[in-house]
Amino acid sequence: MFVALHVCVLVAVCSLSVSASQSSSYGERGSDLGLQVFLRVVQDKPRENVVMSPHGVASILGMLLPGAHGDTRRQLLTGLKYKKSGPYKMLRKLHKALTTKSNADIVTIANALFPNKGFSMKEDFLTTNRENFMCESQTIDYSNPEKAAETINEWVKSSTKGKPRFNL
Repeated sequence: MFVALHVCVLVAVCSLSVSASQSSSYGERGSDLGLQVFLRVVQDKPRENVVMSPHGVASILGMLLPGAHGDTRRQLLTGLKYKKSGPYKMLRKLHKALTTKSNADIVTIANALFPNKGFSMKEDFLTTNRENFMCESQTIDYSNPEKAAETINEWVKSSTKGKPRFNL
């Protein structure tokens, strides 16, 4: 996924095989929007297989919050049904619950920012995402799209034990 005119790629991968009852206490607010997005994609592509994590959708949008202000921030909070302070405490609890040792073989949550070479991001934005979404940041040169895609694909593969299997 390329975001903001190829300036930054925001990747959140969530491979999840946990029943909804285990995660709904912490994640149902943000994941509700994720379910809406999933249902819309299924409607738009009725004859295709669709794999999407509602929690992943909520995480990606939550990762945008530290850099969002004004109407954009209000819209994100409203869409995700989060409080003004954002989803951070709730998502930390959800990540902890989902990634316990007993779930280690079935749940992988990996988040990363891939800004274009020369694009700077504020340190508090990076820190907030690192602390709340376990989000890495790696600068990429998008003037070589094949190499950029290869770098991201390798990150996904190494961060998710080779699952899901896809390439940009």
